[in-house]
Amino acid sequence: MKIKIISIFFIIFFSKLTFANDLLVSTNGIKLGDSLLKYIPYKDLIENNKKFYYKSKDYFMVGFKGEEIHVRNNDPQYTIVSVNEGISMSFEKCKKEITNLIAEIKTLVPNVKTKEKGSADNPRKHWDDSSGKSLTFGTDFYLNESPENGPVIRTNCTDWSSELETSRNLKDHLGKTINLKEYNLFLIKMYSGG
Repeated sequence: MKIKIISIFFIIFFSKLTFANDLLVSTNGIKLGDSLLKYIPYKDLIENNKKFYYKSKDYFMVGFKGEEIHVRNNDPQYTIVSVNEGISMSFEKCKKEITNLIAEIKTLVPNVKTKEKGSADNPRKHWDDSSGKSLTFGTDFYLNESPENGPVIRTNCTDWSSELETSRNLKDHLGKTINLKEYNLFLIKMYSGG
């Protein structure tokens, strides 16, 4: 009987890990932890298209197949630590679509810890708009209890202000971001002023 219980535990535990690992792959098949060279086999092409989002030059972004791929700067392996993807749509449509995305993730990892960041009825001001006119909300899924301990999947709806839509060519969208622990720690440090 004890062996059966242990066996059931391992089956449940490892199936949860398998589903979580499947979630760490973008829609275009880009997997966290892979080398970016697997997808873009030319170092010069990567180096010539680097963009730095943060004051820190620790990580850079490269656009590929409509996704933003983040890599540690000066990493000879070009290890992918984060992928952002999104679908342009109105904020109202996004409010409906995000429900399906969240339900799909919860089906794959039903007992994962989540954190709501605003809601459809009460969105938050977007951190990247100093005017406070852009809004966002979503859910974070912590695949190992907290962002400090493991990967995170972040879903969000964003409603950019008309000023930012014009000046920065931004579009309202449904977004999904997947981050490795390493990148979570970097973001936590960046936003906590550390």
